Amino acid sequence: MSTAIVTRTATGTPQLAKKPVTLPPKPATAGKGWAQKVDRKPGLAVQLLTAGTSACVADSITFPLDTVKVRLQVRLIY
Repeated sequence: MSTAIVTRTATGTPQLAKKPVTLPPKPATAGKGWAQKVDRKPGLAVQLLTAGTSACVADSITFPLDTVKVRLQVRLIY
């Protein structure tokens, strides 16, 4: 991987100069310890809580919109 660096020549015109970039080696303990990824399914209580919360949010957004829609439809009919 290289990074382009813009330098100026003696006349003042820009010139691209490529400088190699080296990455540091990975430590021997990479992926171990407290930062290790754990594939775990959330518990039943967490699933029920998130499902209930999302249902409440969806209903609180769509119910007023549906009420306005129905009132406009009724007003146009009569």
